[in-house]
Amino acid sequence: MNLTEEELNNMTGQVAAALRGSIDFSMYLKMARVAKDMSRLELAAKASTSRSTLSKLENGKCLPKPGTLDKLAIGLEFDSNQRAYCLSLWAEEQIKSVDNKQTKKKSQPRKRAANTSMTKKENAAFEQITGREW
Repeated sequence: MNLTEEELNNMTGQVAAALRGSIDFSMYLKMARVAKDMSRLELAAKASTSRSTLSKLENGKCLPKPGTLDKLAIGLEFDSNQRAYCLSLWAEEQIKSVDNKQTKKKSQPRKRAANTSMTKKENAAFEQITGREW
């Protein structure tokens, strides 16, 4: 599937709109990377981070520091709307993390099945928009 850069940017926005409310920072990061046909290694190199750190971010095991978040947005060539949406998801996760610490509950990453990182609803929306399976 050969897509223009504009089509890829629109696709990322459409996927996010279709999944609004059921998507978190880690899922958005992974979807954006896959939509750009980038490997973790390629994005890690562009964002000056390690592939293992990127893996942890995409699997919801940690959140990036603001500087790393900015480097990821640059590496993914986000436009201002994509950056704003990504930042809002990141901020929501930060607030949840602070709330969990304040109530002394152990923060746990979202659990995902071993064979997939998307729910059936998310996979169907991605497939409908992109014409390909996750």
